[in-house]
Amino acid sequence: MELNEDLKAAKDVIQAVLKSKKMIRMYPSNNPIYVKTLEDCYMRFADFLGYRDELVFKIRQNEIIWEGEQVYSSAEKDDNLALFFFKDGLREITFKKGFAQNEMEEFLKIISTDFEREVLDDDIITLLWEKDFQNIQYVADDAILADEDNYEKDAVEHVREVANEPDSVLRAYQDAFMEADVVKDVAIVPLSDKELQHLMQELEKESSDKTGKLINILFELIFFSETREDLEDLAGYFMNTIEYAMRQGDIQMVQSVLV
Repeated sequence: MELNEDLKAAKDVIQAVLKSKKMIRMYPSNNPIYVKTLEDCYMRFADFLGYRDELVFKIRQNEIIWEGEQVYSSAEKDDNLALFFFKDGLREITFKKGFAQNEMEEFLKIISTDFEREVLDDDIITLLWEKDFQNIQYVADDAILADEDNYEKDAVEHVREVANEPDSVLRAYQDAFMEADVVKDVAIVPLSDKELQHLMQELEKESSDKTGKLINILFELIFFSETREDLEDLAGYFMNTIEYAMRQGDIQMVQSVLV
């Protein structure tokens, strides 16, 4: 195949993956549309790997590169395949000759996971590692697996990005740790991820007066968080709460978080 034909074939693979990623979430595995979509996607891989030993995609924040050529680009925050990979530390992924259709289906199921809506402890890298694919190789950025000693600082920075003027969030977080020695002999029952998710679901059903209570709970949970994952989850819940208040037109509630 000529270079420009290879480039087109690589782009076709990406487009087929994007289509399959959507269809897998919409239809059960025995649905004819699901089956046909996977067959078409596998054909795109087979077309490329029939002439080459491997298909290597380099992942950047908003684009995917094949041999120095851009095969995908998006500036969106949602449904951005490049960002979906990049934010979990995936920097390169290789599909090797011999890539089987069942491997492709398992790979597509992983990338079709809605990590923001489904309560999962794993990320893309972990799920890929657990599957131990024989014909998929990947390169992860070790810097994403940040030192646990720095998780407090990272969590504060995350909250700062969520709220444009997060002085109150930052102060609450720092003050909580300064007062750690004062709080003693208090029986704490931390909320699980499932329970926090339930709070968010209930928030959407109930009136906006519940928002203030949830924000107070989130501030309290910052103090009692014990791991990096806890703090990252809380930062996400802060973001969801602020977005919810803005969608409801509750500017006063947004201001109460930011001031």
